[in-house]
Amino acid sequence: MNTKQINKIFISLIRELLLVTVIILFVSLPKSFSQPECMPWGNIRSFHVDGEKMVFETSIRSVKPDWSSCISSERCNWQGEQTYSFDAKVTKMSHFLQELPLNYAVTSTETGPNSVVQEITIDATAPIDQAGTYYCFEVLGSDFVDGTIDIYSGKSKSGSADLKAAIPNGKTEYVRAKGNRIVVKSATREYEVIAGSNTEIFVKQSHIDRPNHLNDPLPVKKFVDSDPLQPIAPYQIYFTIIDGKAKKGDKKTLKYTINVKGKVDKQDVKISIDPSKPGRPFKGIGSNYRVGDIKRDSDVVFYCLDSMRVTWARIALDWREWQPNENENPFINARAGKLKKDFYQQIEMAKILAKRHIPMILSVWVPPVWAIDSTKDNHLPLEHDIKKSLNTKKIEQMCKSIADYIEFLKTDYGIEIPLFSFNEVDYGVWVYQTPEEHALYNKALGSYFASRGLITKMLLGDTGAGTIRSNKIALATVEDSTIHKYIGAVSIHTYHGCTTADLKAWLLSAQKLNLPLMVVEGGPNSAEHRYSINFTEKWFQLSEIDLYVRICRDAQPLTIMEWQLTRNYSVMIGKGLYGDNGPLRPTQRFWNLKQLGSTPEGSFWIPCTVDRPSISAAAYADILNGLYTIHLVNNSATRKATITNIPANVKLLNVYKTDYTRGMQKGESVPVKNGSAEVILESACYTTVTNANFK
Repeated sequence: MNTKQINKIFISLIRELLLVTVIILFVSLPKSFSQPECMPWGNIRSFHVDGEKMVFETSIRSVKPDWSSCISSERCNWQGEQTYSFDAKVTKMSHFLQELPLNYAVTSTETGPNSVVQEITIDATAPIDQAGTYYCFEVLGSDFVDGTIDIYSGKSKSGSADLKAAIPNGKTEYVRAKGNRIVVKSATREYEVIAGSNTEIFVKQSHIDRPNHLNDPLPVKKFVDSDPLQPIAPYQIYFTIIDGKAKKGDKKTLKYTINVKGKVDKQDVKISIDPSKPGRPFKGIGSNYRVGDIKRDSDVVFYCLDSMRVTWARIALDWREWQPNENENPFINARAGKLKKDFYQQIEMAKILAKRHIPMILSVWVPPVWAIDSTKDNHLPLEHDIKKSLNTKKIEQMCKSIADYIEFLKTDYGIEIPLFSFNEVDYGVWVYQTPEEHALYNKALGSYFASRGLITKMLLGDTGAGTIRSNKIALATVEDSTIHKYIGAVSIHTYHGCTTADLKAWLLSAQKLNLPLMVVEGGPNSAEHRYSINFTEKWFQLSEIDLYVRICRDAQPLTIMEWQLTRNYSVMIGKGLYGDNGPLRPTQRFWNLKQLGSTPEGSFWIPCTVDRPSISAAAYADILNGLYTIHLVNNSATRKATITNIPANVKLLNVYKTDYTRGMQKGESVPVKNGSAEVILESACYTTVTNANFK
C-alpha cells in the first residue's frame, strides 16, 4: 500500500470519527435548556423569550453607608472557593461577597417560558458597616426610559414613578415604598418581580465605573455619573434584605419570582457585503499550549490538531527554571536534563507544533527573582494580579538570558520563534509595565535578538484586556519609530473590553505600524476556570463565538487563538473532562472554532452591514479563488435574512450551522439570484454562509 492510499484511508477514518462525535454530542446533551442566562456567581443576565433576549441583571449588593459604591455578587471575586452546578432547568451556586463576612447561596429555576425563580440565602458571619444588603434588579436605561415603575403590596399599589433620562433634580431616587411586587414597563418590555414577603423597595439610577458592556465587571462597583457608551444610565430596583448594618448571625431566606414579556423582533434582516474593499487577511484559528504533561493532554491536543486547521500557537518560557540564578550558564543544566519535567514537556509540545509547521509565540509569565525590581510594589488592595516590575538595571542580563533560550530551541531542537512577549503587562500577570517601560523592553530585547541573528521580533501589547485603556500600553512604542523594526505584530487578549470602540483603537495601532493584529488569548472570562463546568453551558458557548465574530468584524485580526486546545479550558468533553466519563467528543465550542477556522485560506476581511440589532456578522473574501464567507451569530429570534451584493460568479451558497445540538451541520444550500440570497437565521445559532466546502 503506497503513501497516498494510506493518507486517503486516514482522512476517511477522521471524517467518520467526526460524524460519530457529532451524533454522540447530539444524543448526550440535554433535550431542553434554560432560557434565563444564569451566571456561576448567582446573577441572571437576561431571559430569552421566543428567541428574543430580554436584558436585565439580578445581583446581591452590600452598599457602602454613603452610597458611593457597593460590593456585588460578580464574576471576578477571586477569593475563596465557590460551588456551581447546572442542569436543563436549575442552576445552583454558593460563595461569599468579596472581602465581606457575608455568605450567600442562589438557586435559579426556570419555571415557565417567561418565568424564573431565584431562592437566596444570606448569612452574615460578622458585623458589616453598610447602608444595607439588597437584592438588586437592574434594567437598561435604553429599554425603559419614559417607562413606568409600580410597587405593589399585595393587590394594592403602594408607589409609582415615571422613569426619565435622569433622576429629577433634588432627588436621589425615583420612589420608595413598602411592597412585595414591582412591575416595570416600557413600550417594548414589561418585567415583574415578586418577592416572598413585603420589604422596602426603592428605585435608583446609576452608572458604574466597570460596566458589564466592557466585559470588565468587578465585585467592587463605584457609582458614577456618566458613561460615554451608555447615554442613559440603567435603573436599579432595590429589594431590602438587611436594612442598615448587618449583625453577626443575621440570616435570611428569600424568594424572588421574575416574569418577563415584551415585543419579539422577527423582522426580516438585510445583510450587505462589499467584496470591492478587501481589508486584512484572516489566517484562522490558533491556540495556546502552556502544558506540563504531554501524555495527559495528548488526547485533546491531537484530536484538535487533526480535526481543525491551527494556524498559530503560543507556548511558555519558564524563565525561573531556565535561569534561576543570574550568573549561571543556563545551557549546562538544560542540556544535562537537570531541569523540572514541566520545562522539557513544554519543549516537547513545541516540537509537535513545529513538525506541523505552526509558527509560535514565546511568552514569559513568571520572571526569575534576580530579574525583579523588589523596590517597586504595584499591587493594589483586592487585586488578583501579581504586578511585578522588572529591574531595568539588569536589562542586559535579561536580554541575554531570553535570547539564550530562543537560541537553545533553535540549536538543540531546530525550532525558530517568530514572536516574543511578556504576558498581560497591563494587568501584571506577572510582569507589569507602564507604556514607557513596555517601549523600553521592546527596543532592548528586539535589538538584542537582531544582534544575535535571531528572527524573533517583539509582540506589542499582549494585554489581558482589549480596551482603549489597555491600548495605552502600546502608544509609546507606536510613537517611537526607532522601535518599529523590532515589532512583529500587535496583540490583545479578549477577557475584558472588546467593544467596537475598543477594537477600533487596537486596529488603528496595528495599522500605524502596518502589522497584523493578533488575538493571542481568546475567551469571554478569565475567571472561567473557577467554575469550569460553565464551559459546557449553552449561553457561555454562544457568547464566546459571538465575541469572536464581533472581533473579526471590528478588528480584522490575523488569528484568534483559543485558551486552550488542551485539557485545560478544554473544548472537548468526556474521559473525565467536566465530570463526564463517556468517550472524548467535541462540545459546541469546538464546532464554533472549527466553523470559524474553516474560512478559506487566502481570505481577506470585507465590509458587512446588518440592518437589525442582536445579530453579529463578519465577512471574508478569497478573491483569488472566488470564495466568499459570511459568519452570522443570532442572539435574537429566528428570522429570514437576505444577503446582497454577492459577486456574479457565485450561484449557490452552502449553509453551516452550529448550536447546542448541532456541530457545523451542513444544511440545504441556497441559490443566489441577481447577487442576492435568502437564509433562515435560527435563534441562538451560529450560521456560516459560503460557496466554499467546509470539511
